[in-house]
Amino acid sequence: MTWGTLGAVAISVDVAPSGARGGGDDRNENVVMSRLVELFDLYEIPATWAMTEPAESRAVDCILNADTPHELALLGDAGWVGVEAGRMRFSQELARRIAAARDLGRSIQMLALRDVALPREHYDLLVKHQVSVVRQSRAGASLASLQPQALRHGVWESPPAAELPRQGHWFGKGALAARRMIHKAAALRGMAHVVFDLAALEQHDFYLQAAENVLRTVARSCGRGVLRAATVRRLAAEWPRLPTATPARSILRAA
Repeated sequence: MTWGTLGAVAISVDVAPSGARGGGDDRNENVVMSRLVELFDLYEIPATWAMTEPAESRAVDCILNADTPHELALLGDAGWVGVEAGRMRFSQELARRIAAARDLGRSIQMLALRDVALPREHYDLLVKHQVSVVRQSRAGASLASLQPQALRHGVWESPPAAELPRQGHWFGKGALAARRMIHKAAALRGMAHVVFDLAALEQHDFYLQAAENVLRTVARSCGRGVLRAATVRRLAAEWPRLPTATPARSILRAA
């Protein structure tokens, strides 16, 4: 599958709560987040911001009031997602978090996961809450694929994402891998997906500089007319229908 004459790139930002950042400084998070929003505006690149409680995060106003149009996503963790958490807890937490966000007019259509996998038999619960895209945890996964996977009932799984920092590697190596993926997407007219870990960007100025280098790479490719940048939701709306990756039987079940 190609994207017409252009490749595509989506940038996601994972915003973990302060408790999950090992006692990180909220003030530093706000500074880094504001700077990152400025960089997205500078390079005119929209992003998908994933957070655990989109209805409660103080960062939302900063993100949604930016000059560049961004979108929100729900960030899932092992506390309520996965085999150990179970289907019932996932159903309840998914419903609560999405309903709270939508009550405030904040649309959520993507579930982003870190360090946990969503069982395929839970995908039907996404359908019930109009979540059409899932980003599975890809620690250790190959980044060779630049294509999304079609699931049942309009649910899609985004391509494996290059994470910054890349787990088990120096941050600069993850940034290099992300830039290579972006160039490959432009050459093959595929989709590159890059994830920034906000908590990691707080740790050192170099990390934010490396993230800016990735954004600069995207902007240059867009300027040359070989790539376009969009949010995950925007790209997902354009993904053509592919053969489904699940059996022919219905996946709809009672929660």
